[in-house]
Amino acid sequence: MILNSSKGEINQNKENTRLYDILSDSISKGDIDAIVIASRTGNLSLKIAEKFKGVKLVSVTEFIYSDEIKKEMKKANINPIEKSDLPIQDKTTVRDTLLIFGSGVKTAIEVATIAADKGLVSGKVISISSGKKGVDTALLIKTSKSNNMFDPDPEKRLAVIDFLVFKNSIQIIS
Repeated sequence: MILNSSKGEINQNKENTRLYDILSDSISKGDIDAIVIASRTGNLSLKIAEKFKGVKLVSVTEFIYSDEIKKEMKKANINPIEKSDLPIQDKTTVRDTLLIFGSGVKTAIEVATIAADKGLVSGKVISISSGKKGVDTALLIKTSKSNNMFDPDPEKRLAVIDFLVFKNSIQIIS
């Protein structure tokens, strides 16, 4: 498990250290606009904020954060996006294609797009998604707004540049 977001806990283990090292390495290259985090409760975003002070953070949920979490986010300079529309969810072909890689990839791409649509990010971001067992996906993404995701101009369209963390949580049943 890497960063168990459901409990808001960080286990000090090799996977967490590895995640932080991967994120730090990508951020140190200097061309990352922000870290965008899919965080249902906000706890994961707060934990990442503890480690990455001074980095622009955006936390996205399709729900509403508690008042206490919102106060903590404000203190940590996290930009919350609540009750977000899901621009990929209704595009069946796109959604189903991304789900081949697991829900983490779809979610990471979707929250980066949501943050771009809201005008909070542009350029390259690290987009993080988690499942029941913690962070399972971190992608380096060149963002675009949802209406430009498939633009013929490569400068305008969305691009996944790198898979920083990837663990497909799909179980094969035989």
